[in-house]
Amino acid sequence: MTPQNLTTEFRSGLIFAITAFGFWGFVQPYFFTLFQETSALTLMAHRTIWSCLFIWIWLILRGKVTSALALFTDWKMVGVLALTGLLITSNWGTYIYAVQSGHLLEASIGYFITPLMTAAFGIMILNEQVRRLQYWALGFAAFGVSAYTLYTGQFPVIALILALSFSCYGGIRKLAGAPAERGMAVETALMAPLALGIIAATGWVGLPYGIAHTQLEAGLLICAGLVTLLPLVWYNAAAARMPLISLGLLQFIVPIALFIVSLLPPLNETLDLAKALMFFFIWIGLALYILDLLRFAAIRGHQV
Repeated sequence: MTPQNLTTEFRSGLIFAITAFGFWGFVQPYFFTLFQETSALTLMAHRTIWSCLFIWIWLILRGKVTSALALFTDWKMVGVLALTGLLITSNWGTYIYAVQSGHLLEASIGYFITPLMTAAFGIMILNEQVRRLQYWALGFAAFGVSAYTLYTGQFPVIALILALSFSCYGGIRKLAGAPAERGMAVETALMAPLALGIIAATGWVGLPYGIAHTQLEAGLLICAGLVTLLPLVWYNAAAARMPLISLGLLQFIVPIALFIVSLLPPLNETLDLAKALMFFFIWIGLALYILDLLRFAAIRGHQV
């Protein structure tokens, strides 16, 4: 492949990545504010069901259904995907709760520290080699969270649930070698019975439009599946066209966007001194983490 083709491919990957991360950061939070009368648990269940439907349609269009169904014959993989399915659905539910309850600022903290917690996961579980800057990065982030807890007497539960669930999700998927799209299709299929049970238990069956109180609400709930699937498709397209280091650096678009959106209407959250200080130390940790990535890429001769 010629350098010109590489440049063109990188640019298209960059467009896909910015679109995916921008959608996650700017579009999704506003979308979930539209559901004022739907609980986070019910909305999470609908998101799971419609995501399952749309991703299997996506696999049909790409001719990958047979290989996805083959995963069900591997009981070890099924067990892994059941666990990761629980992790990702809990992440979705916590995120939706954060948006609906006015804690998007805390959710942005969770996504800021996710890369650092992923690094900690690799160190503790996967026995990955630790570099000095990684220690400092983790230390600053841990200090910021600890200082916030001691100062306010409140533990940033939402932030840590989001970071822990997503970092464990990614770590377990990597450890098991689970395929991306096909793995998610199996995950959502395994979670679908639980999601249907939640919808039935919360009384959202047999309403005028079957799944919601109004036709508009029913349409929005179905769109929750597309809102989940589309950025994943764009992300996978970006991952196939650009270096993972570049993709890892661009992922910070998401928490930055959530931080901005949380302070704007209609959420209008307040950035108090305690949260500002926590952000300050976490951002120092992230700066060291990014510097470590760039230095490591330079030493190994990787393209950024």
